[in-house]
Amino acid sequence: MKSLAAGNDYQVCFTAPYASGGSLDALGYVGQCYNNQPASGTPTPVSVSLGAIKPGINAALKAYGAISGTVTDAGGTHHSLENIDVVVSSQSTGFSGYAMTDADGKYTVKGLEAGDNYEVCFTASYASGGSSDALGYADQCYNSQPTSGTPTPASVALSQTTIGINAALVPKGSALG
Repeated sequence: MKSLAAGNDYQVCFTAPYASGGSLDALGYVGQCYNNQPASGTPTPVSVSLGAIKPGINAALKAYGAISGTVTDAGGTHHSLENIDVVVSSQSTGFSGYAMTDADGKYTVKGLEAGDNYEVCFTASYASGGSSDALGYADQCYNSQPTSGTPTPASVALSQTTIGINAALVPKGSALG
């Protein structure tokens, strides 16, 4: 960057909403400030001198995390369910994400910050592909928890996908458990 006034401290931050070229492009990259400081914190100040170039102001960005799984019909044949809304959220990180299951009942929610208390809930308003399509399916959260209760938390680590956050939905009117 040119034309910075000398004697001032600057905050240097790197944002990466459209970054590409890395091995984890599919997950997206977490922005950060110089010296590995979080973008939401207080960045390490960078001083500049008149006529000098300040070398070494670099960043190695980490990829966000993700959660994935499969949603099936809890009935005897465990058919995969398509068009299930999957909502993932964490009050402590403030991050959330959304996906819809594909024809194989699979989903992946990307762009999540590291945390150990993500709630993963499944809404079956437009579900198709199972033996209970005519009745509809009860909404639920991960680990067969009702949406009105306290969902079982799932953990997310940066640069990784937490797999196996699955659900087997029951017909409406059935008890979860």
